[in-house]
Amino acid sequence: MVASCVQSPESTKRCNTNHFRCSDKPKNYHTKHESNRTPVIIKDTQKSDLLQYPEKAQDEGIRGIVSLPINIRGKVIGALRIYHSKVWDLSEEELSFLEVLTHNVGMALMYFRLSTTVQEIKESVNEIHDIWL
Repeated sequence: MVASCVQSPESTKRCNTNHFRCSDKPKNYHTKHESNRTPVIIKDTQKSDLLQYPEKAQDEGIRGIVSLPINIRGKVIGALRIYHSKVWDLSEEELSFLEVLTHNVGMALMYFRLSTTVQEIKESVNEIHDIWL
């Protein structure tokens, strides 16, 4: 379950609008967004029109949602989604921290893929040549 939206010009640095403005095409489980390229911040799910299934969020006790993309070299490969049981007025500092976290997750995944590829190449060369240089 991932979601994203485009930040509206009305939003401020403290993210003090109820949510960011997004497209209206339903695509994902919880939100009506086309992709997960930019952050989604829904401070209060009971006051937001962005949820595709608001009754599910209410049943699960979800009041705030923050979703941030995870990127590898500019390509979105996933999202970090955080649910909160209370209305969440996300501060600029909290948002910056979460953006750094998703950046680090993307880097860790990139290095893991690189390490796995190098290991596979090493194993292939070992099959061909008994001595690894």
